[in-house]
Order: sequence, then C-alpha cells, then structure tokens
Amino acid sequence: MRKISFLAMILVLVSAFSLAACSNSSSGEKASGGTGEEKDGKGNTTLRFATWDSGEALKIQQDIAKKFEEKNPGVKVQVEAYGDGFDQKLAASFGAKNPPDMMYMWNFPAYYESLEPLDAYLEGDTEMDMDDFYQGLFNYSSMNGKVYGMPAGFTTRVVYYNKDLFDAANVPYPKDGWTWDDFQQISKKLSDPSKKQYGVGIVPEPDTYDLQGLVWSNGGSFISADGKAVKGYMNSPETIESIQILSNLLKDKSAVLVGGKNQQSGDDIFKAGKIAMWESGIWPLAGFKEAKINFGTV
Repeated sequence: MRKISFLAMILVLVSAFSLAACSNSSSGEKASGGTGEEKDGKGNTTLRFATWDSGEALKIQQDIAKKFEEKNPGVKVQVEAYGDGFDQKLAASFGAKNPPDMMYMWNFPAYYESLEPLDAYLEGDTEMDMDDFYQGLFNYSSMNGKVYGMPAGFTTRVVYYNKDLFDAANVPYPKDGWTWDDFQQISKKLSDPSKKQYGVGIVPEPDTYDLQGLVWSNGGSFISADGKAVKGYMNSPETIESIQILSNLLKDKSAVLVGGKNQQSGDDIFKAGKIAMWESGIWPLAGFKEAKINFGTV
C-alpha cells in the first residue's frame, strides 16, 4: 500500500467579468448578454459576486467587497451567497441570461464560452506578476490556450487529528510517512460506536476533487497524462483499491458518514469530539482554533 499524501486541491475559479466592468473600456457591455453595466439609483456601477461560502468565510468576502468599494468610488459590489445548490443556481442564472459578474466556480468548462478571457487584462496589468502563481494551477482555468479564471482558494489538504482522543486511547499521533494500513488501524482503535465516536468522517457524496488526492497517493489516476483516456485509469486496480478503503472503513464502523442531507458537517462533528480524524484543507482551521480544539495535522 502506498504512503498517504493528501495533496488534492480544491478548484475555485473567479471569472473575469469584474475586470471587464472595472476597466477603461468604453463599450459598457457585459460578456454575458451585452446589456450594459448595472446602475443603481445613485449612478453607481453594481458588480455581482456569487459565492458558495457562508458564515465566517462569507463575512470575510463581504469585508473585502467593502474595502474594494472604498478604493473604487462609484462601484458597488453585491455579494450573493447562493448556499446549497450552488451549481444548479449558477446554471439557472446563465440559462436566464442573468449570471453574476464574478463567481466562484467548480465546473468552469461548462460555462467558459460565456466568460470573458482574461489574457488581455493580465498582459496589461503592470502589477500582476504571473510568477506569483504556481503555473500548473492555470491548467484548471484555461481552455484552448486562453485563461478564463484566476486560481483562488487552493490549499494543501491534510488530516486533522484530535490529540485528546488519541491520548485517551493511548494511540500515538500519526506522522509523515504513515501508510493506508496505518490509517485504517488507527481509525479502528479510535472508534467506539456505542459512544457515537468514530476514527474518521467520510463525506457521502465526494466529488473528484475530494478523491483525487487519495487516488494519486495509491498510484492511481482518473485519466491518462495526456487527458485522452479514462478506461484503464478510472477503473485501474490502484484507483479501485483507494476508494474501496473508504467503503471498508464504513463497513467495520471505523468511519461515519458526515455532511450529507440533514447531517452535521465534518467540521462540526470534529469540533464536537466525535470523529478523531478529518481530512480537509485550510477552511476549517480558524474554526478549530476558535473552538480551542487540541489538534494536530499530518
């Protein structure tokens, strides 16, 4: 079994409509429908930003919007929290020819033809240094040689572990180089279904971004290196084995499903001390610190 390497990254794409609206262009047309900039009753230009975030993350975005408005008089940023069903709501807005000007985006290839290419803006921005970004990230936001979104929110994924639960079970903390066998054994030792306590939480409907780090760490892949073949990769023994691990953890009650419909999120259950390990990125870090959870990462 290969060593664990949770290095999958979450894709967040920000479209270029805001740059188009804020530029010195005199066309005044929006790429989404050519209806022109939206003006409020005071003559301000309104830019709509769609986000899937809530809570503290949403507040941070609202604060950023306010600071942007302070530096750009005459421009108002309307933060729209779509919440659950983000992709469906976004698709509906495009279908109604009333999409937001800026947006977080997962499935950007489905919409890229309606987005404004960023290349001209990037080349004309003297303060933009493309070397500040890992160039590989633009593979996620480019189509046919054009850039349609800026990478944002990428993060190394880690396993958070509750030190208090490990100490109570006399289980050593995990270290770099641990294997999937180690992970499964530790999960079992830290599970006590009678107390509704489990070794790890698993999302019931993970997407490819959640799973690809797991698959890669076991020597598998969803697709060939040239992006042209799925057969032999998606169904390779390595890929199947890596995903089967999650099923095995659930079957022997070393793991519990979290974050599904009418279920608490994995973040909340981890904070409640009911799962000993939780795989995620940087997003829950502030909440864990605020809740004073005694945790480590690996």
